Amino acid sequence: MQRRFMRKYKKLLLTSAFLLAAGWGLVQPVQANTGINVITSSPTAGILEVQVTNLPDDISNLQLPIWSEHQGQDDLHWYSASKTGPGSFSLRVYLKNHHFDTGSYQIHLYTTDTVNGQLKGLLPASTQVSKENAAPQHPVIQLTELDVNRGTYKISVQETDLTKFIRSVSVASWSASDQSNLKWYEASSNGQGEFSARVDIRNHQKIKGNYLNHVYVTYTDGSRMGYVAEQVDFTNLQLPVEVAIQLKQKGIFQFSAENIPSSAPLSYAVWSDEGGQDDLRWYSTSQSQSELFKGEISLSNHKGTGTYHLHLYQEGRGLLPMTFQVKQEDRADAPLAAALALHEPDYAGAGSYPVGQCTWGAKVLAPWAGSWWGNGGQWAASARAAGFRTGSSPQVGAIACWDDGGYGHVGVVTHVESDTRIQIKEANYLGKQYIDNFRGWFDPTASYWGHLTYIYPN
Repeated sequence: MQRRFMRKYKKLLLTSAFLLAAGWGLVQPVQANTGINVITSSPTAGILEVQVTNLPDDISNLQLPIWSEHQGQDDLHWYSASKTGPGSFSLRVYLKNHHFDTGSYQIHLYTTDTVNGQLKGLLPASTQVSKENAAPQHPVIQLTELDVNRGTYKISVQETDLTKFIRSVSVASWSASDQSNLKWYEASSNGQGEFSARVDIRNHQKIKGNYLNHVYVTYTDGSRMGYVAEQVDFTNLQLPVEVAIQLKQKGIFQFSAENIPSSAPLSYAVWSDEGGQDDLRWYSTSQSQSELFKGEISLSNHKGTGTYHLHLYQEGRGLLPMTFQVKQEDRADAPLAAALALHEPDYAGAGSYPVGQCTWGAKVLAPWAGSWWGNGGQWAASARAAGFRTGSSPQVGAIACWDDGGYGHVGVVTHVESDTRIQIKEANYLGKQYIDNFRGWFDPTASYWGHLTYIYPN
């Protein structure tokens, strides 16, 4: 499409109403020179190229207000043309800014007076835009971030300079073999004309096979169009094993495992960090429903609290190693363990240690402790040599031993909330040579206490 405007004209009169509507205020009309050329063309649908030639050579800037006559000046835009040579300017107009209207377009030319800075009207012109040249293009629809191992992918819809403005996007996805798992996704916008939705096979009953994707775009003009996006092949999909574990009741943890490769029985090994793998126990379970296994862990088969390990195996092949945390209150035997650990004070049996010292107080509260374990800081090493277990996790009834490089200190744990929040009973705290809970809740791992080790009763 091309139209050439070559005209002579008299003084151009501009009304204040038009100029105020355009957002420029009053301008100074000038006597136009003759021979100015305004040439329009459409190299691609949705683009209007404007070429202006035969302007005076001293003109350095050119402003072009452009609008279609479809609904008055509702789409009026002011553009700055680029100078391409002496007296020549060019401008590319995207019809997206003009609702892709067809029919007559007004193109007016203005420059700025170098003396007083006012706008000068040079030439009013018009051109015709056909339906063919104003046709908007489809948005760019892409399938990205495909993860065949996890069964996920993203559908992205991007508007361009040649598409209409997008208001919202919906995506419908389903397996070709069973449309009952169809799910709608509302795409999110990044604020820059891109909309995306993440599809996850877990939302589609994990049905394997080819997945179809239809995209429905609603534009700001109220129109809605449907498009077919790329298919995804999940025929050979093998999702990663997923395990969820929680406390079922005191003393019993339950886990569920999904995406197990086959229906063969599942074996699992469990042990606590305390004492290495000396409490390792093997369990087994069968499939409870499609690709779902459930198993239980009895804490009575294991020692202590803190970090526990769970390893899954099927037909001799390791599937997943994971850890979980056990608190003191999770154990059904916690009250019993505390009762057994916190013996009745035995003052008579603590005679091997000086009365009033921390070692004396610990021996009174924990009669199972050795009679000749040395200073408080030496107790952990002495206990290990005597066959007692030691570790870094607090337990009610355990002896806390701090080695500060000097005499050290010991006390017996009475309450545990976490590794960094416990209560103890002790003697010789701040010189008080009797047994009591002097500190309440405190952090036993603070560096100023010294190196901390717990001694557990056998």
